[in-house]
Amino acid sequence: QQGWINDDSVLYFEIARLFSTGEWKTAVQLFPWPFYPLLIATVHYFTALDFQLSAQVLNAALLALATHSLLRLIIIAGGDKLSLVLAALLFFSTTYIVGDVLPMLLRDQGFWAFLLSAMVFLIKFYRQHNIKDALYWQLLALTALLFRTETITYIALLPLVLLFKPDIPI
Repeated sequence: QQGWINDDSVLYFEIARLFSTGEWKTAVQLFPWPFYPLLIATVHYFTALDFQLSAQVLNAALLALATHSLLRLIIIAGGDKLSLVLAALLFFSTTYIVGDVLPMLLRDQGFWAFLLSAMVFLIKFYRQHNIKDALYWQLLALTALLFRTETITYIALLPLVLLFKPDIPI
């Protein structure tokens, strides 16, 4: 970690280690929000990579999903190719995301990835009234909730925008 240690990452690695050795109860007692460490342990199990490298692979995949979802939102909003390129450049030039958060191996990338994906389907439902889009929105939002509890606010408040759409029957 280039000379510094992130307390959260150490906790996630220890919980992932406990999961990988079958000490599920101890892992959950140590940290009651174990989805991200469980994903690290799963990547470790299937790839035999160490826990830090497993987390890096997982975070790269989650960042790719977040980027894809962000670009899908721009397409839905009517963005052209130039808008997509500029958005990607802006996203990847953000020092907070790429310089600070990404190297720390936090669960934030999972939260962003699934929340942005959920928002894509909420907007699609808002526009097309397809129940499948509403179900995808809920599943993705619930998955985001497994990463961060703050998602409950989005789950509760984002659907309120549907009240302002006159052609959706309550």
